[in-house]
Parts: sequence; structure tokens; C-alpha cells
Amino acid sequence: MALRERIRHEGPLSFRDVMQAALYDAECGYYTTLTRFDDFLTSPEVHPAFGWLLGRQALEVWEVLERPRPFRILELGGGSGALAETLLEYLRPRVSGSASNAARQSRKVVPGTGSPPMPTQVVWPIPFCVSSYSA
Repeated sequence: MALRERIRHEGPLSFRDVMQAALYDAECGYYTTLTRFDDFLTSPEVHPAFGWLLGRQALEVWEVLERPRPFRILELGGGSGALAETLLEYLRPRVSGSASNAARQSRKVVPGTGSPPMPTQVVWPIPFCVSSYSA
């Protein structure tokens, strides 16, 4: 039953019922439409500069901490993993001893269980481990 018709039949709805319908209604709920994630982007998905700036800060912190091994960076959230990717893009040539060494370094992507499917973990060998976790 459409929300308008439901209000007509039942009268005013509670906030809980309105939110339930807005998010989960079979016809027009946010989480039940095919394009539900098209309207939300995180800063790293808009432009890689966000990840590069955080990568620069991570290098500064790594130096201040006297280059601990491993140095872990976790990306927490429901994004696409774009932050972890741009951090790796920034850090790889600056941490490795040479460009050829940087090319040999690898990362492991473990598929997520969320919807839509997305990488949830990117692991880069010592000295940096960059991980992305999403719900």
C-alpha cells in the first residue's frame, strides 16, 4: 500500500513507520531500489587528492614513530575501498626503495559480503598495511 493511501486509511504515522517505509518499502524504499547507491559518493571516490593527502600525513606519522614495522592503516566504512586504493597509489613509490621494488609489491583484495559487492581488505606488505573494512 502506498504511503499516502496508508495515511489516508490509518491516520498519522509514527516516525518509525515513516522511516521504515522510506527505507524498506518494496516499491520505492531507498534500500530496495536497483540504483540505491548511485546517489552517495565518499570524498575518495570524487577525487584521489583526499587519499593522497591522507597518505602524506601517514608518511609523516610513520617517520615521527620511527618507521614501525608493520605500520597499519585501516579504512573503516561502507565505501568502495577507493581510499585504500589512493593511499596505496601515494605510498607505494614513496616507501619502497625503488620504482622496480614498488612494482613487485603486491596487495591482496578479499571480496566483501556487503551489497553491492566491494573489496573489504587491501593488504600491502611491510612496512605499510592498508586495509578497508565495510559493514
